[in-house]
Amino acid sequence: MKAFTLVCLLTIFIFANVLLKPENGLIKPSEFYVNPLVSGGIWYYRMQSPLDYLILGNSRTKDGLDPAIIQNRLNQEMPGVKVHIISSGGGYFPFYYELLNSTLKNQLPKNVILGLSPRDFNKKEPRIHNVSSYLKSSYGYKLDNKPYNIAFKTVEKELTNLFAALFPILYYESHVKKVLFNRSLDKDVFQSGPLKTFNKYIVFLVRLIPKIEFSFDKSLSEYWRRYVDGILNVFGSPEPSAKITRWDGYQIPPVYSDEEYEKRNAVNQEKWKNIINGEDYKKYRSDPYCDSQVELETDEKSYLNKTFQLLLDNNIGVYIVQLPAIWLEGCENNLKFGQSITDYLAVLKSNYPNIKDIIDLNKNFKHEFQDPYVYADLEHLYPKNAGLASIPVAEKILQRDSERKSK
Repeated sequence: MKAFTLVCLLTIFIFANVLLKPENGLIKPSEFYVNPLVSGGIWYYRMQSPLDYLILGNSRTKDGLDPAIIQNRLNQEMPGVKVHIISSGGGYFPFYYELLNSTLKNQLPKNVILGLSPRDFNKKEPRIHNVSSYLKSSYGYKLDNKPYNIAFKTVEKELTNLFAALFPILYYESHVKKVLFNRSLDKDVFQSGPLKTFNKYIVFLVRLIPKIEFSFDKSLSEYWRRYVDGILNVFGSPEPSAKITRWDGYQIPPVYSDEEYEKRNAVNQEKWKNIINGEDYKKYRSDPYCDSQVELETDEKSYLNKTFQLLLDNNIGVYIVQLPAIWLEGCENNLKFGQSITDYLAVLKSNYPNIKDIIDLNKNFKHEFQDPYVYADLEHLYPKNAGLASIPVAEKILQRDSERKSK
């Protein structure tokens, strides 16, 4: 009886590992950083480095600056120049600093193009450390920073990759939590009424309720093939998923039909109309309300200044790009704060001689890209419209290069 029970448990355990697909697909743990897009960007970067230009930024940069467009324009006058991007939604200076100072420290680019938003300069921004925390807790980062020599580090990486491939249900903790527990519960449900006092306790108890999320939409042979591929992947270094990351680190954007674009544009038009006619426009653009919500980050010990100092110490040229938008989040739209950022960027340029140019495409919301049709949500350019920002950036780089050569 005990033997039968043991066999049943072992069978269930094996099938659980076969049916579970880690959230990062077939990317090996030693090559996984933050998310599949960042992981793919880093993988391709390492295959091609040293590179001439590396684009860093958040989701607006991810959508608005296409390295292929910039590279194609640069190559017309600077043959052989390579441009790459590593971007993440919610990226801030702590993420850029850790990426450059740790993950890419032995393969730094010649130049960095920083796509920045007002939130990057807000000292009171609560999400500033989120993505850098994801980076530090990712398996690739941890394995890269093991405190011993390359031989032992290589052995640990390969053993870790093999263990994760054989027993993903034990290794991919974050995914197992999603499988076993319903994490979609919105705590805001309990933010009002009689439940407000007991909010955190209710959320905790509800999240303890198991919710199995295994899917059985494929044949068992397909799940088995995927499991075996994961194991074989340990002994090779296949390219990241072509469905997520392009060869230059750029995201593979979704494809919409003309009808879908028209529907999205109608939503944008209505959204913008409501903002203009509502109270939020004045509240966030010009009212004193934002004086207490934003504060310019000028601390010399901040990650903002640490990043620029790191780039200066390594003689890396910097292009700062402020991407256009019609409407951002809350007090990011504040004109007074926007002007203070413009003034501070001039200070940074005088303090860090490696800053080659500040390319302001937003101009404190007084720019030429005012048609909601070019944006996915008034904030992010559609990737198909990335040329609107990418071409001006390339032209500025060519202009600075021409000025340098003429001196």
